[in-house]
Amino acid sequence: MVQGTAPAGLRNRRFDLLTLFVDDLPRMARFYRDTVGVPTPWDGAAPFAEFQHPGMRFALFPRKALHDALGVEATFPAGRNGTFALSLMFDDPTEVDAEFERLYDLGVPMVYGPRDEPWGVRSAMVQDPEGNLIELGAWLPEAG
Repeated sequence: MVQGTAPAGLRNRRFDLLTLFVDDLPRMARFYRDTVGVPTPWDGAAPFAEFQHPGMRFALFPRKALHDALGVEATFPAGRNGTFALSLMFDDPTEVDAEFERLYDLGVPMVYGPRDEPWGVRSAMVQDPEGNLIELGAWLPEAG
């Protein structure tokens, strides 16, 4: 089997939903809806919030409810979460700079400012209210 090629019966599989486990569901839902700008039909009554994002579904689920869902205790990182980053990709590198400035003006915690990465992406990084990393990125024209 060629590396990266799924067996025939598994080719229809794809990642569909990313769920972020959070301490404060209402606060985090407001952040991703109002600050990041990802629409959600969540009205505060459902036990989780799902966002309308093209390409992959994104949801928030309360950490305190995870024990009941799993039947075992789960552990979570403290402080800045260095286990993963959400990446928001833009069509143009100038949009990375503009979004970084907009989020900065809103008081979102900054990790690093816009910079050109050696792999051909204009990148900046911020964090959400619970310390999860969010990369802002766009492919540089020369990376085509």
